[in-house]
Amino acid sequence: MSMIKEQFIEQMINLASCRTSPEEWSSWWNNHNEQLESFLNRGEYLRLKPIMHGFRWVPIVHSQKGAIKYLDDNNILYVKENSYQENYENELNESIKANREMKKQRLIKIKAEYPEIFNRYPKFSNSLQYNFDESDFIQVGLNNDKFEEFKITSGIKMPEDITNFFKTASAISLEGIRIEFEHIYPLELLGKTYYVLGEFWKEADGDLVLWDPSESNDLTKIYYYAHEQNKIKLLSKSFEDLIEKVFANYNKNL
Repeated sequence: MSMIKEQFIEQMINLASCRTSPEEWSSWWNNHNEQLESFLNRGEYLRLKPIMHGFRWVPIVHSQKGAIKYLDDNNILYVKENSYQENYENELNESIKANREMKKQRLIKIKAEYPEIFNRYPKFSNSLQYNFDESDFIQVGLNNDKFEEFKITSGIKMPEDITNFFKTASAISLEGIRIEFEHIYPLELLGKTYYVLGEFWKEADGDLVLWDPSESNDLTKIYYYAHEQNKIKLLSKSFEDLIEKVFANYNKNL
């Protein structure tokens, strides 16, 4: 038996028995990578190769499974231990706890900075724990003068539910969501004029959020322009549903 094969089998038994640390295994693999690539078949090589991962124990758990399969296939005796898996589960639980605490603290901070939006849109506000970082922003709401200016400039009265939103927050900018009063503009699409309220990346980056000023319902239907398909589609049956349902669900599912 060649020296590399003897060393290799010893390493496989050590992996199965959890007698090698993740760092030791990774170092041994890197030092013998070229020999192993020629010595092992492709399936064996890939099952054993330490994978890239943010957790310390995931790569060696993966490699241990490959080692056990190799030993079984070659009828080599070994003793299986589970400490790699146990360490991974502990690491995962600690990560989950840390992530929960980070989200909790993020929500506390956002609530302190933007109490008005929490009061009016609680579901959306709670979803910000999943989609709000240092590059995102919420701007304070507007006074009535801004809506009068919009009416004079456009010749159209903004619907009450949209007005209520902009009184609460003049702009929100998150990953995949951007609604800004100062950047509202009319746009003709497929033979009809809409007002663009911002962007929502529902199907693709850059899909536009639209209000149809020709509709005069108590609840303002909101549409979006799916630019890759060149289609106008209904997004929500009211502006409040847009914030409390569509945007809140989007944030949670990121």
